[in-house]
Amino acid sequence: MHARPLRPASGRPQAVAHARRARPEPPPDDRGAGSFGIRSGSVARGVGGRQAFGQSLAAGPSIESDGPESLDSSRLTPAGSKPDVRPLIRRSTQPDHRASREAAARSGISRRTAGSPSGVASTPRRFRDARRITAAGLSAVIPGLGQLANGRRRLATWLAVPALAVFGVAALVVANTPPVRLAATVIQPQILDALLLLSLVLLAVRLFAVGHAFFDRRFERMPGRAGVIGLVIAVTFVALPHAAVAYYGGAARDAFGRFFETDGATSDGGQTLAAPLVPADDERLNVLLLGIDRVEGREATLTDTMMVASLDRKLGTVSLVSVPRDLVNVPLANGDIYAPKLNSLYGYAARHADELPDGPVRTLADAIGGLLGIRIHYHATLDFNGFADMIDAVGGVAVNVKKGFEDPTYDGYGLDGRGWSIEPGRQLLDGPNALAYARSRKALGESDFTRQERQQQILVALRDRVLSGGSLFFQLPRLLDTLGSMVRTDLPADRLPELAALADTARSREIVRVVIQRPLIKPAKSRYGSVQIPDLEAIDAMAAVVLPPPGTPAEAWPPTTRGSTAAGGSTTP
Repeated sequence: MHARPLRPASGRPQAVAHARRARPEPPPDDRGAGSFGIRSGSVARGVGGRQAFGQSLAAGPSIESDGPESLDSSRLTPAGSKPDVRPLIRRSTQPDHRASREAAARSGISRRTAGSPSGVASTPRRFRDARRITAAGLSAVIPGLGQLANGRRRLATWLAVPALAVFGVAALVVANTPPVRLAATVIQPQILDALLLLSLVLLAVRLFAVGHAFFDRRFERMPGRAGVIGLVIAVTFVALPHAAVAYYGGAARDAFGRFFETDGATSDGGQTLAAPLVPADDERLNVLLLGIDRVEGREATLTDTMMVASLDRKLGTVSLVSVPRDLVNVPLANGDIYAPKLNSLYGYAARHADELPDGPVRTLADAIGGLLGIRIHYHATLDFNGFADMIDAVGGVAVNVKKGFEDPTYDGYGLDGRGWSIEPGRQLLDGPNALAYARSRKALGESDFTRQERQQQILVALRDRVLSGGSLFFQLPRLLDTLGSMVRTDLPADRLPELAALADTARSREIVRVVIQRPLIKPAKSRYGSVQIPDLEAIDAMAAVVLPPPGTPAEAWPPTTRGSTAAGGSTTP
């Protein structure tokens, strides 16, 4: 029998206590040995258990012996017992990747998600891109929503509150302001500049919100292809409205910079234009509309269209009065009488600034205002060369032709060859044909008076087309460019909203239209050709009915034949 080791009083084997006091260190030249690095060559590496090792310590020399003698294997393992073959190998501090992969396979975790620091499978890139795109899209709609979805509540508040305030104010203004008045308010130069600047600031805020929501630190730094495409779509969605605002706003700013005559503007004759008159509260607002016919090779500038648009600001009604081009012997503001045809007064005043220092427009406006017994406050001049472009810019105008006619002598401006004709019925006219309809006067049964009626008809049709909106939005830059090139007015820009509101209101009410003709005038022959001599008292009586004080409804002339054109008057619903 093998001798048992002596037990001390504590009941603990002495060999074990000795082993704990002297834990062996593995030799540097035998790192692959057993767990305690025994240097004996007689003991196979990795063989022997803790029990055999304890017995060998009790029976043999210390394991710290550095002598060349080897330990007898019979002393390490009791006779007749089966050795413990569990390897006494020190556990490695490095992770066993093969074991972890096998464990992941057994637990159902993929190779891509095994080893996640959080212990939870990581999200595939396509799902992370979807979260990026969602956050960016929310901030594209309302700045701050994407930040709220990403858990950035404070930043979401700073972005969303100002944006929602701007959107809310804009919605209230649009909901409570007629479209025409709103447009007329927006295009005022100072307001337009402020809105363009606000649009630029809002664009910067929205782009920052989209970018921050997309590149939030909670996501991977580099998005996938789907994320990049989503970001491009979001940025495009944000930028397009602001680009449209900048484009149309810039066009309007440039056009109306040329459209409105500023202080110090000059006329055709080089004179400084007289300051416009300011309408009093008890006056109608009167605007003189002039169509100027300039022909190459002709020195004189003729105003073949002279029309007064008078607005009742209390009732929101409009009256149109056309003055014949061949009218003679018209009193001037300085007390003189202008004997030639009235359509030549504009050119005469431009050539004789010393005689008529107020300039051609104010001289003509005062003469027509004196004829009608009113003060004309503002004017707007239109070159016939740009009239056709303006009609084309709005997509044409629709007119109801009561009686067809053919004018073989028409010069064919903008058309192929001379002559022009039109059939009765409702017609959609483009620029050149609308101009021919407004200018032709030598057809059988037609005259200068019927031409003036057609000019009023074209003007009303143009107004209806502009106020109808719709497809006009895409033609707006061209229309604005035409207005800026061909139209001039001394109307103050801050008057536009008021006039636009009146024009919009007049759509649902009658527009009183009058052409001064017989019995208000009488035809005659003079050295100026075929002329019309005015009956000043009859014209004054007509003006009292058609242009009454504000608050009094206007009537067609004569009142007893309302709607008839025989005496020169009509109403347009």
